[in-house]
Amino acid sequence: MIKKVNEGVEVNLIIDGVNLANFKLKRYFKNTGVNLYLFFRTYIPLFNVRINYRDHRKVTIIDNRVAFVGGMNIGDEYLGKGKIGYWRDTSVKIYGDIVSSFEKEFYFSLSIVKNKYLRDEKISNEISLKYEEDDNVYMQVISSGPNYEFPAIRDNYIKLIQEARKSVFIQTPYFVPDDLLLDTLKSAVLSGIDVKIMIPNKADHPFIYWINQYYVGELLRLGANIYRYENGFIHSKTILVDEEVVSVGTCNFDYRSFYLNFEINLNIYNKEIANSFKTQYYKDIAISKKLTFNDFKRRSIFTKVKESVCRLLSPIF
Repeated sequence: MIKKVNEGVEVNLIIDGVNLANFKLKRYFKNTGVNLYLFFRTYIPLFNVRINYRDHRKVTIIDNRVAFVGGMNIGDEYLGKGKIGYWRDTSVKIYGDIVSSFEKEFYFSLSIVKNKYLRDEKISNEISLKYEEDDNVYMQVISSGPNYEFPAIRDNYIKLIQEARKSVFIQTPYFVPDDLLLDTLKSAVLSGIDVKIMIPNKADHPFIYWINQYYVGELLRLGANIYRYENGFIHSKTILVDEEVVSVGTCNFDYRSFYLNFEINLNIYNKEIANSFKTQYYKDIAISKKLTFNDFKRRSIFTKVKESVCRLLSPIF
């Protein structure tokens, strides 16, 4: 980034302000020309009423021509250099007019951190949930956050699942659906839809493994196909429906992403692209362990207690 600034490129970087390490990063970039902003920066966490409202979006926009969106963060840990090992993630590279929708979202965040309304016409218009077509690929940007009256991405997931006729393939590191989303998935399984859910076999938080286990168990007993990814940690957030529609982005299947975080996803309505996601999904299945209901039934009492306790705490994760 510093190199690009020295070449005359304007570089704007927004990072979430809850991590104290970000202040070291701010000092590092001082006087480099990189415009670094902390989103809802937190000096004293216990006294910050916005501590729960985090910017979880991961978007890169280049010259308003190219955008990247997905689950990938920037850091050595996400390159497989941390304790958890290899990270399996999914991001997409986008060209065309749809990039302007991501740019609007970026400048919306910038208006928050600068605490002022940005009046440039191209970024101040209200962002709408609309379809855009580039090279015969229909796409839709969907954002959600505490500034929205409804959980738009969660509602998008529910709509996609309700409209499924054959299959629903999900990848997520955190599977903590609310009641409505869980009931929608249960209905899909009972309707004969091929529901596959892939979660990590490793967890980056001690509670997550048991929370995931509780919720996938609810679907496993009904006939859903559940897989634990074994080649490291799966951080991908995708849902593939009927091999026709895919939603990829930053939103996990959990309360925090649905109701508290600022998130962004991209729906892609294209069979060829959807098929590439299906191909990758089956590659991931090949290095995953399929859970069986018999294994699930043989859980110890201690395991069941841990799952139940973590289930009670799930809304805070």
